[in-house]
Amino acid sequence: MVTVFSCMLPDDDFPVVLHSVTTPPRGLNELSGVGVFPGAFNPLHFGHRSLRRIAEKILAQDVVYELSVANVEKSSLTEDDIRLRLQQFDDSSIAVTAAPRFVDKAALFRRCCFVVGVDTAERIVRPSFYNGRLDEMHSALQQLLDMGNRFLVGGRLCRRAGTARFLGVDDLQIPERFQELFVGVPESLFREDISSTELRRNS
Repeated sequence: MVTVFSCMLPDDDFPVVLHSVTTPPRGLNELSGVGVFPGAFNPLHFGHRSLRRIAEKILAQDVVYELSVANVEKSSLTEDDIRLRLQQFDDSSIAVTAAPRFVDKAALFRRCCFVVGVDTAERIVRPSFYNGRLDEMHSALQQLLDMGNRFLVGGRLCRRAGTARFLGVDDLQIPERFQELFVGVPESLFREDISSTELRRNS
């Protein structure tokens, strides 16, 4: 269990707060030289842990989990929410931010590779994620490309309209000029057919 010496939250002076099992929380202006695995982690599960381990091997660098207090599609987290979620991370570091969008995260994690599941990657290239504005989606993707960020995408079995099939990065509708932003993890290296939503539904 992570020892949370204080539930230190990000602010204007320290937009990144790094929590780890071994040291008190540290406020940082930015974090570089690592991969970043954003998520709500409600709950953290073995699929997250497995994808992180595989990503560290592929990227040949540490991968840090990132939990944002703010979220584009959900309510902001309370201090109690953050405490509970931090307690799940007993073997790794997690950065707490207030950066809901990937362009916001990119400003805090310079030139990093974001590690995401295919469902998250699908939202990133869906105009409805940008209030239905295709131009806003293209602008956000161009900013990420210009800032040197990339996405490493893990696939999984998805159930839709009564059918189930494995979806990976090749199944995403990525505009041609942004395809270099996304790299898939081969199914032979990673496949964990579980999601936090399913775990909450079955609990």
